[in-house]
Amino acid sequence: MRIFIPIFLIVLAFGVETAFAGSPSLEERLDGGEVVIKVREVAGSPMPHLKAVGVIDAPPKTVWYLVEDCNRWKRNLTRIERAETVWRRGEDVRCKVTVDMPFPVDDLTAVTDAKHREKNGTFQRKWHLVEGDYRRNKGSWTITSFKGNPDRALVVYEVHAEPRMAVPDFIVKAAQSQSIPKLYAKLRKRAREVRGSERGEAGP
Repeated sequence: MRIFIPIFLIVLAFGVETAFAGSPSLEERLDGGEVVIKVREVAGSPMPHLKAVGVIDAPPKTVWYLVEDCNRWKRNLTRIERAETVWRRGEDVRCKVTVDMPFPVDDLTAVTDAKHREKNGTFQRKWHLVEGDYRRNKGSWTITSFKGNPDRALVVYEVHAEPRMAVPDFIVKAAQSQSIPKLYAKLRKRAREVRGSERGEAGP
């Protein structure tokens, strides 16, 4: 199955209301560096599903390097206390990850299984929960070029994570307004560093 997400499908997925009344379109917002976040309720769960879309000024393969190996997550992503690959068998990868949660929530650990796919210039990592401190934990990374530019990556991140313990509303809201933008900021920073190392500048 071909994994390809044209920008117009991202626009449809996020709604077309921003194209009216003189507001910038989703494509213009992404082109300007905004991380666009969509939140939806999940039936039977107190935690929402989050979907974020942003552009990183690096080739899709560079961004894929940052997210495809959980052994590198502590350096490349945010709020990662520990992360390790349990095993890797072709496209299938099992990871054990501990997330550093803000007070008063304890750190959360999960073992997840993921499927990695690379096809036609698009990279995807899709995971689901095996065991851990969650009732539900699933999501995906999908990375492709932005508007056909091989040096700009369109990065779509989706997650629905429901811990076994109650999570205060302020933490849920912070994830929507602060944590995800910080995650994209970290990826942008690391992508610049990795590209610099490829040009013989400072190492990653």
